[in-house]
Amino acid sequence: MKEITLETKISDLLQENEDMINSLLEINPNFKKLKKAVINETLLHEGANLKEAAMVVGMKLSELVNILREKFNQEPLDTKDEDETQEAPEWINQEPKFTLNANEILKKDLSPLEEAHKTLRKMVKDEVFVMIANFRPQPLIDDLLKFGHEVYVETKAEDSFVIYVKKHVNTAKDFKEAGVSPYVDGRQMPRRYFLIATQLPFFIETCVKYAKEVGLDKETLAAVRNLMAITKPQVVDNATIVKKMELEAITKMVDEKCSADEVDDLLVKIADQQLYMQRIHAKCINDVQAVLNDDQYAKLIEIIKRGVEEDD
Repeated sequence: MKEITLETKISDLLQENEDMINSLLEINPNFKKLKKAVINETLLHEGANLKEAAMVVGMKLSELVNILREKFNQEPLDTKDEDETQEAPEWINQEPKFTLNANEILKKDLSPLEEAHKTLRKMVKDEVFVMIANFRPQPLIDDLLKFGHEVYVETKAEDSFVIYVKKHVNTAKDFKEAGVSPYVDGRQMPRRYFLIATQLPFFIETCVKYAKEVGLDKETLAAVRNLMAITKPQVVDNATIVKKMELEAITKMVDEKCSADEVDDLLVKIADQQLYMQRIHAKCINDVQAVLNDDQYAKLIEIIKRGVEEDD
């Protein structure tokens, strides 16, 4: 058995010891939820560690990790428990834009974390959404905090939590000034981190920029601008999320000398987010095609090809 710390993942413990679930059940009855989708999804699928697991089941951090260390003949750690007391911020009093129920999400075999990110994509900076759960979804909370969003957890009862989330949009400049990674080029827009350098919504931007040359009338131009208003915020938000995850991955590998296997979970998240972006890209193209007539579309393609040739 490898050394057990607060950072040890529940999934690794279960993989190394088939009887680990029974061991956890002996430590705390709340771990019975491991056999249910609510905790199985939160602790295993989302890659929770012992620190997050302790918070989920309401244990002191030092207690959980040292009971496990003793069971496997490891010396106890001098682990300080964190003071989770937090004054309620004023922003939780504003009307939430959305309300999610983590338990209902899990019943549908969906991930609360993924649904939270989908919800944030529909919101603008400083808007709030709430998530209701009968457990404390600590991995989700940590993930949202990592991306710069504000989170406040209100404990209604032992099995009743309300998680308030206030959206915050980071920028490449913010990352550089905050020292997230010395490998960030602050001059580059997030879209440069994608396979297609002229990432979406270049169709929409080109339409607007060359409206006269494309031959757009006022009504068509207004329709295109409406598409831009819907699409661009999603693009900026999600491109920023991808960039931050990529910076985190390269920093772990270069500075901490992590192996590719150790950052694999992060790479999978990056790939999932990029897939979402590419779907927006594809829909963006279809939406513009639906608005323009054949003549306007042909002129737009000529302009785009001309721009690509000039870039080359």
